[in-house]
Formats: sequence, C-alpha cells, structure tokens
Amino acid sequence: MASLLGKNKMIFLFSADYFALAANLFLYAVLVALSFSRQDFFLEHLENFSQNQLLILSLAFLFLLVIYLFLFFSKKINNKLLKIIIVLILFLGLICPPFLSRDLASYSLGAKLFYSSGQNPYLNNLSVQADFAQQLGDLWWLNQPFVYGPVFLAVGFVPWLIGSANLLLSVYAFKILALIFFILSFWIFRKIRIAERLSPRVDWLYLFNPVLLINVVFEGHNDIFLVFFILAFLYWQRKPLQSGLSLLAAVFIKYSAFIFWPLAWFKSGRFKIKYFLLANLASGVALLLFLWFSGLSPDSFVRNLLFFIDNRCLYECSPVIKLLALLPDKLGPIIKIILFLGAYFFIAIRFLLRKYEPLKFIFWAGLALFLIPTQWLTPWYFCLIIPFGLLIKGRLYAIATFLATAYSLFHYLGAI
Repeated sequence: MASLLGKNKMIFLFSADYFALAANLFLYAVLVALSFSRQDFFLEHLENFSQNQLLILSLAFLFLLVIYLFLFFSKKINNKLLKIIIVLILFLGLICPPFLSRDLASYSLGAKLFYSSGQNPYLNNLSVQADFAQQLGDLWWLNQPFVYGPVFLAVGFVPWLIGSANLLLSVYAFKILALIFFILSFWIFRKIRIAERLSPRVDWLYLFNPVLLINVVFEGHNDIFLVFFILAFLYWQRKPLQSGLSLLAAVFIKYSAFIFWPLAWFKSGRFKIKYFLLANLASGVALLLFLWFSGLSPDSFVRNLLFFIDNRCLYECSPVIKLLALLPDKLGPIIKIILFLGAYFFIAIRFLLRKYEPLKFIFWAGLALFLIPTQWLTPWYFCLIIPFGLLIKGRLYAIATFLATAYSLFHYLGAI
C-alpha cells in the first residue's frame, strides 16, 4: 500500500510539472491573442483596455506568477520540456505586437530622425516625422527629443537599416535585436551563475521570469541592453578595460545606470585610487564628447537628469512617491533627494566599502532608485534588478526577486 501511495504521489508531481508548464505556454498565447484582437500594431495604452481585456490580463498575470512560484519550489523539473516551452514562448513573443506600451516605436523614431533625416534627435522632437507620428496618435512624448544615450542610438542603427521606410518593420526588427540580447544576456548570466555555484534551477528562473519575458521579448524594451552590459561588467571584472567599457556603455544607454559607476573604482574587491581617477577621467571625457555631439549644454543636460525630482506622480508611482506627493511642492523634492541619497550612500558603504558585494549593490541601489525618487515608475524598470536578485544566494533575495516580479506585473494595472 505504501509503495502504491508513493507511486501515485510521483505520478501527481509529474503531472503537475506538465500541467503547470503547459499552462504557462497557454497564458502567453492568451496575451498574444489579446494583442492581435485589438487590431492595432501601435496599440492603445492600458487605460484604454476594455473591462474584459483588463480582466483577462489580470488573470493571466496572476496565473503566470503562480506558475513562476511553482518553479521556485518544484523538486523535479523536466528540463527537456522546459526547453521546448521556452522556445515556443520566445517565438510567441517575437510575433506579438507590443501590447502595453509604445516605447518601442519611440526607439525607432529616434533612430530614423538621426539616420534618415540627418537631424539631431537630442534637439528635435520626434513629432517632426509627421508620417510616422500620425500612425501613433496623439502621444505627449512625441513632443520630446530622444531621451536615451548615444550608445542606444547606435544600437538602433540595425533596426533602422532594416525598416527605414516602414515603422512597423523597424519595430519588429528591434524586437528581434532585443531577443538576441536577451539570449546573450542569459549566456553571461549562466556563466556568472556557475561561478557563484548556484543551482541550475536559477537558469530557468531567469528564462521564465514573466517580467523579463513580457517587457523584453513581447514588448522589446531597451532595458535588456542595460542588463547585458552590466552582466558583461561583472563577467569581465578581472579585465579592467573590458569591464570599464561595459559599464560606460550601460551609462550611455540609460543615464540612470550612473548610480552603478562606483563599481568601476574597485579591483579584486578593494577600492583603488588609480581606478577611481582613471574611471572618472574616462567618464568625464565621454560626457564632454557626448555634449559636443548632441549640442546640449551642460546646464540643459543636468536639468533633464533632475526631472525626477519634480513633486508629481506621472502614470503610476511607487507608494513612497505617492506619500511624498502629499507634501508641499517645494518640500517634496528636497525630502525625495535626502531619502534617496541617504539610502544610496548606506547601500554603497554596506555592499562596496565594508564588503565588496556588487550583485547586492546593483540590486538594492536599483530598487532605491525606482522606489524613492522616480515619479514615473514603469513596470519594465524592474527588468534591471531581477537578474541580479536571482544571482544572489539566500532565501531573502529569492523572496525579494519574486516580490519585485509581482509588483512589476500588477503595477501595469495600477493595483500597487
């Protein structure tokens, strides 16, 4: 009888594996169907979803989280089945038009403005391309210049080359590029995971993370390039030139990555004056070259960077920002800066100076940036910290990574 019960238990666990993984694939197929059902390749924002579409989206997110939690605790996973399902999900993500954001189109517009029209994307608004702007509708960011660094402008060259006469083709070319960098990022992630002597299960937690899949593969957000270069920095830490260039590239994709720049001042876990001077000299020269190339004055560049201190809540904010928004306009930004700098210096001292733990520094510094000063918290921001949380040993970081995943998904819905 005992052996029969044990056999039935094994059959149940085996069936649960297959059911959960098959359900995972089905849920992503639902997201693709939801996207195509709207009959618009440059889709409306979430606030324009119907009640039924929001309900479907909410349930899909909930079940994706449940299945992802299953991967954390499953005793036995069918690796062959996982490989088949992740390939199918990646294929679904590739054919799916971006269904929650139009950011991907803005990347293509910035590249077209520079490469096709020969205009300065940092001084000219994206809306000057009237034909393409008309396809997107009345979007406020069309009246803004290109907001990303020159490295990302260079990244956009290939999608522009493929689809220079067709915005939709350019968008899909960018999705292919984002998928390639997702795979390359996983390749480096796996090497670091092996070096950290973590369980192979962590690889699947990276590949099946719903925040990474939805925001990178389905929507093609540029955060994957940031993840790639920061992972490359960690992988090449023993090679100062390669690691320094990788970190510098991350900064000039998204300027927010500058909070990780202190990592360049260390060698073998120790702060070095030589690296401090060389790294800062290199970043200073790179910044001056960028300002010369972009035509921006130092004053306008700094004011653009300090946009986050406005005491407003755009789109959907973290609970911290919502509380600070209740303060008087002049007091809120000051408190915001004090809180962030206090948290940032504490994190730097704790995870760099006391004991060099770069993964923890990246995770907590990124989380502090997103939750304290950033008044426009978009769900794909968490793509940056999730891979590094997965690479840190300890139950606390497993829980924190899962909570960041859950927060990111339901932040889409304005629920948290």
